[in-house]
Amino acid sequence: MKNRPITSMLAVIAIMAMVLGGCTAQAVSGQTGTVEVRVTDAPAKEDVTGVNVTVTSVEIHQAGLAEGDESGWIPMTLSVETTFDLLKIKGLEGVLATGELAAARYTQIRMEVSKVEVSFKDGKAETAELPGGKIRFVQPFTVAAGQTTVLLFDFDAAQSVDIAGNGKVMFKPVIKLSVPREPGAKPSPTPAPTVSPTPAATSSPTPTSTIATTSAKPGKVEVMVTDAPANKEVTGVLVTVTSVEIHKAGAAENDESGWMPLGLSGEATFDLLKVKNLESLLATGELAPAKYTQIRMEVSEVNVSFDGGETETAKLPSGKLKFIQPFTVSSGQTTVLLFDFDAAQCVNITGNGQVMFKPVIKLSVTKSSDGGDETGITIATATLANGIIGTVYNATLAATGGTGPYTWSIVTGTLPAGLTLNAAAGVITGTPVTASASIFTVRVEDSATVKKSATRTFTVAIAAATVLNITTTTLADGVQGTVYTATMAATGGVGAKTWSITAGALPAGLSLNSTTGVLSGTPTVNGDFAFTVMVTDAATPTANTDSQALTLHIAA
Repeated sequence: MKNRPITSMLAVIAIMAMVLGGCTAQAVSGQTGTVEVRVTDAPAKEDVTGVNVTVTSVEIHQAGLAEGDESGWIPMTLSVETTFDLLKIKGLEGVLATGELAAARYTQIRMEVSKVEVSFKDGKAETAELPGGKIRFVQPFTVAAGQTTVLLFDFDAAQSVDIAGNGKVMFKPVIKLSVPREPGAKPSPTPAPTVSPTPAATSSPTPTSTIATTSAKPGKVEVMVTDAPANKEVTGVLVTVTSVEIHKAGAAENDESGWMPLGLSGEATFDLLKVKNLESLLATGELAPAKYTQIRMEVSEVNVSFDGGETETAKLPSGKLKFIQPFTVSSGQTTVLLFDFDAAQCVNITGNGQVMFKPVIKLSVTKSSDGGDETGITIATATLANGIIGTVYNATLAATGGTGPYTWSIVTGTLPAGLTLNAAAGVITGTPVTASASIFTVRVEDSATVKKSATRTFTVAIAAATVLNITTTTLADGVQGTVYTATMAATGGVGAKTWSITAGALPAGLSLNSTTGVLSGTPTVNGDFAFTVMVTDAATPTANTDSQALTLHIAA
């Protein structure tokens, strides 16, 4: 069973960065371009629905024989189901192979995988490439006479499938092997499997044991496979960044004067699980138009939280993450450097329970200017309307160029409280709740393979609603049997107004239109009629009201 959702079997994962050469460029005096560094955990490009693994052999190695002695490997009998779907055995255990072995000590187990087929949500299926055919574990165990020894291969399906940059599907098995503890043995972390090339098939007799054993009856060995559910779930990965620096082309790498610091945004600590499919601004700076070759980020602390409230500080193998990625800053344009963390693979739990942070990151570079970029995508909306507290707000952002559909996001600043941006439609809607002037930057990105984007900064002011006040204080007299009309008036308030009579009564034959505030009809009686009129506005969550006492005289 796994102690955490991330298995302890992960090998050390290097930071994924493209290593490219750089060249020297001269800065243009008096001009600057903007560099933004953002962080995200982008969603997976593929939705895996099945991982069908076909096993052709399972063998056990006897103690006392040389590893290269093939006669020391004893084949197990495969069960009927030698192809299993890793996603369907999650939380279950399926028997893969069994065998009757002499009661003795054994040291290794190996499994030969001939085929892995991965299926995706869109219905397609692809055969995954295997780095090697045989998976071998060095794990001593003892078979006792008359007893069943269970060897359990616990696959981590989520981390065993890898989609390469060229779209090729790779199967790199992440497995934990559980075996019974030998008498007197100290518990130790499961060793990582080794994957070796499959040798050419040869015809040979079934290996036989050369170990001297007692006359006791044999013991039974069962090899089982599973993808065990996690006992605990990671609920947060809080990463604290203390600096972000850009390196100028032409300066020696060890020349610290060549590193230019960027200004950190207010949020220097971000939760990898909360920035998934979002982009959070980490740092920004104005740099001279020129060529830059590297970027480095210093991480001072990583705190990992688990369900149940447990929090642990993860150990960092190194404080500074460095990428060699040339890019150009152009005058008047914004260059966006996006660190795409893979949160699921960044956290590793070692055999002794220590939490490790080994960042798996992809760095992408895009360029945009304020409103549009040189590659053809532009935010056509120049300004946005202001709003009023309590009044429904609706504004649609428009873009031209690039490849639709577009994706919209807020990259700096925030919308006025009560408003939200629809990422697909580019519509800002909601009901403002506080008076403020909000400055924020909107980013639009197209859906081309090579993404194009543009940004524009907007200001939206939300004003407080004025006091609701009925301005009608008297009414003209009427005559019995003659058509009468009078209009109630009010100022201030929010949105549409509703009128009503809350006390007294109108003369028979007259009525008040609740929407327009018009009092009309033909009175059928005469006299003086006192009543109270009230107006209500559309403010939310609490509407504003005002009342006015009136008297209407109807002559005979």
